[in-house]
Amino acid sequence: MTRPAVAHTPAERRWTPEPGIPRAAGHADSPVAGHVLGTVSALQLYDEALAAHLSGLPLVEVLVWAAGGPPVALALHRWCAAADAADRVALDRLRAALPAHARVLDLGCGPGRHAAYQQGAGLAVLGVDSSLAAVALTRRAAAPALHADALGRLPGRGAWDGVLLLDGNVGMGGNPRRLLLQAADLLTPGGRVLVELDPDGVTDCRWLQLGDGGRVSAPFPWARLAVDALERAAAGSALVVTCCWSEHGRRFALLAPA
Repeated sequence: MTRPAVAHTPAERRWTPEPGIPRAAGHADSPVAGHVLGTVSALQLYDEALAAHLSGLPLVEVLVWAAGGPPVALALHRWCAAADAADRVALDRLRAALPAHARVLDLGCGPGRHAAYQQGAGLAVLGVDSSLAAVALTRRAAAPALHADALGRLPGRGAWDGVLLLDGNVGMGGNPRRLLLQAADLLTPGGRVLVELDPDGVTDCRWLQLGDGGRVSAPFPWARLAVDALERAAAGSALVVTCCWSEHGRRFALLAPA
């Protein structure tokens, strides 16, 4: 699939990148410039791709692109597979910092590979996702899951030993500070947040779109957060970075309450 020709339409909403997170080059506050007019929401397009997989059909290719950029395939095959080597190392490092049988909340759990791995390791995990199909896939992988907005009201405030923000989910909604505040609010005093960061060291906010070969989603904001911007993004949440590392070309960090 190639990215459709650009169509300029009146902006329906505006969004301002948070302080300290620069707007990506060529990206405006509204989703007009450089984008096509989407016919469905990104959530609907993503959810339908996962629902087809849930029903036994082969995974369809879903592409994502930023304004003026080339389309690239979402990593649906990796997300729907079991946790890979980099996932396992990161999750094991988190588990080593937590008490036995710790409670872990996976924000934006997707099809559930991280939740299933932690559940299998003896932790009490709850996945959270706004996609009904993702929740169903997580449950099929033998991990509990809740259909909810990761930035909304969630159960167990102050009672979770660990919070996961993997696969770049710290950038959901274009607002890493808000995600880290949410994670900090959910943690126990001795808890940990496991965050996956941008592997290329980029910190910015962009409008993205999804496409599946016949439809294009409405634009949605997403942030990228690099290691060197993590402490600044976490400052308002009273979280401190305890360690950062690279694994198989991916970047991770653990944070704890100050």
